[in-house]
Amino acid sequence: MTNKYRIISLLIALVMCCTLFAACGGGANESNAPESAPQDGSEQSAGSAEPASGDESLSPEELYNVYMGDEYDGMTFTVFTSDVDEEALSDIVYNTEAVGGELLPDRMNNALLNRQNTLKQKLGVDLMEIYHYDSARLGNTALNKVREAIQTGSDEFQAVNISLYDMGTLSLEGDLYNLYDVPDFEPSNPWWDQTFNNSVEMFGKLYFTHGDIDFRTKNAITCILYNRTLCDKLGLEDPVQLTIDYQWTLDKCIQIAKSLSNDKEGDGIDYLDDIGWAGQWDDMYYMMYGSGIRILTPDGRGYPKLSFYDAKTENVVTKVLGFMADTDHYISGNDLWNKTPWKWPMEALLDGFAKGRYIFFAGVVEHVFMLKEMTDEFAIVPSPMYDENQHQYYSLLNTWGANAFGVAINVSEGSELRFVGRVLDTLGYLSWKEYPDSLAYNYYEVVLKNQKLTTEESEKMIDIIFNSAGCETGAIYQVGGANQTIYDMIANELMANKRTDGLAAVYDRNKTRFEDSVQDIIDTFNDQD
Repeated sequence: MTNKYRIISLLIALVMCCTLFAACGGGANESNAPESAPQDGSEQSAGSAEPASGDESLSPEELYNVYMGDEYDGMTFTVFTSDVDEEALSDIVYNTEAVGGELLPDRMNNALLNRQNTLKQKLGVDLMEIYHYDSARLGNTALNKVREAIQTGSDEFQAVNISLYDMGTLSLEGDLYNLYDVPDFEPSNPWWDQTFNNSVEMFGKLYFTHGDIDFRTKNAITCILYNRTLCDKLGLEDPVQLTIDYQWTLDKCIQIAKSLSNDKEGDGIDYLDDIGWAGQWDDMYYMMYGSGIRILTPDGRGYPKLSFYDAKTENVVTKVLGFMADTDHYISGNDLWNKTPWKWPMEALLDGFAKGRYIFFAGVVEHVFMLKEMTDEFAIVPSPMYDENQHQYYSLLNTWGANAFGVAINVSEGSELRFVGRVLDTLGYLSWKEYPDSLAYNYYEVVLKNQKLTTEESEKMIDIIFNSAGCETGAIYQVGGANQTIYDMIANELMANKRTDGLAAVYDRNKTRFEDSVQDIIDTFNDQD
């Protein structure tokens, strides 16, 4: 791309963003929202978009070759999105019927409005969304909708933003463009998540990405919430300070959780009692990832290799299994189906955490937005390290809850693909946390840091969690087969049976199947070349 494009003003009246789940209604959501929206009364911040490097006299648009031309005036850019909520909120376009709330503060919804208005003002392009309700997160109707568009050559959407599982499947089928080959789209630009890109790159190719453009996927980053007031009352070490000092380890985490167990009625511990830890089976996967364990890692050629099992894996899994089996200190949402007034067991546990009954609640960033009524002070920390020698935190992006952006081959090569590359990258730029009052700026700096987590230490935790968030490609590509992955093996054969050991034998029985699955992935990608 050349530098012939107009330099945009870096002072735009944006007010923005953040909630979960994509879309509004079923069909296309047009940019027919008002030119401005009511504010929520929170203080505005100008922000700044300073060039990251190079000549300080260059604007960010010049520095990063952001497209700001007008040759697409009157065209429409449509994103196909999907989730399991019938009436999900959108993180693509302005939600015309949203009235604020925990998951969508007015400031964040306004950010969506200003982004789409700026895109229209600068490029002449209307932003639209097609939201598809899918009762499942993988291999169901959303995936088939994209396949149908490819088979028929439909141009009803230009980009897809569906579950990580389905994006992995589409890439295996050869149905997604390698984003490195999309003209005028630059995945290395700072508004695209580089940790994410590095974790999902396969064979030197990148088929999907995410970044400041959306917040649903950010909300799916795993974390641990803890009741700081309760820790103070019990005289416990502060997990935030332990994290800052790089002493937040698996052993320390379990030790603190075992400091509380109070059977109020004397009839056995349940979710209404005081307990150290509230979570679910997913906690195992967070702990493994946080300990540096990966199902797949790249070999010297960039090919995926099975890297799951070793002595550390055995130690971590056995330790976490033992903790989960300690029902005096650990309560699992998986054991609470149809046993609480809530539809989803984790809602019951989040309510218990909000009411001060648990030290820890293991969840995702989205849960931070659901604790408006909590009176105790709470804070957030990443998954613990394996030990103090690790010197690095790792946060798992929950595959079930996350979507990613890609370009399906229903888009023709040439000028149409260039249009998609330019508009998608510009949309990312307008969302960038360094862009004045942008979607990501409001998500991080205003809502999360200044409204939800207000202490300086908690701000540091947010930075650690987001800067260390990556994916498990072995889950995305379902190594072992659908519902037969390594995660499924641990869940069905160990956690469901309250086992406290046995990983080695279970893994040995399935190892050949996992190895064959990895080889199938390699062969499939090689056949595309």
